[in-house]
Amino acid sequence: MIAIRTAIFLSCLLPVLAAAENWAFHDFSIQWPDGYQRLAGSNGSSWRNSERIGVTVDVLGHGPMDKAMEQDQINKWSNYAHGEFSVLAARHGDIVFPLKQERLPSGSILYWIGVDGHQGSNEHFGLLFLDISPHGRLAQFVVEGPGLAKDHVKEFRSVIETEHWHEQ
Repeated sequence: MIAIRTAIFLSCLLPVLAAAENWAFHDFSIQWPDGYQRLAGSNGSSWRNSERIGVTVDVLGHGPMDKAMEQDQINKWSNYAHGEFSVLAARHGDIVFPLKQERLPSGSILYWIGVDGHQGSNEHFGLLFLDISPHGRLAQFVVEGPGLAKDHVKEFRSVIETEHWHEQ
């Protein structure tokens, strides 16, 4: 009976596990939901799915640094999160999820904000994520599309958990 329940449970997970693809950017990778097409002219940094949800990714790295310089980078990106990043989010609409800071299982620091606005007469959401690696590298994600942030935050917040920095 336990084997049957386990088989049923695992079969339910297969579509979820198979529904992601590995996106790699130099020393950073993430398991992103399947179905996104790269936008022409975006230099490989913007994608959109059939539901018109788009994502733009920027990854900023650096060469080897000593621990003090890495900490300076982490501080720089944290200051950016509390300053320009928050201002950028506010330009996209009303902030409905204020800036949050979390520690990811990988050791990265995650900052994120959710906004709701309008494109014409349609509701439009934005979720902005900053992932700062333990070595001071940065991955920034802007996810936006039709709807409200509250309807998308759980999905995309869990996607961010799949991030992996390939650092030494």
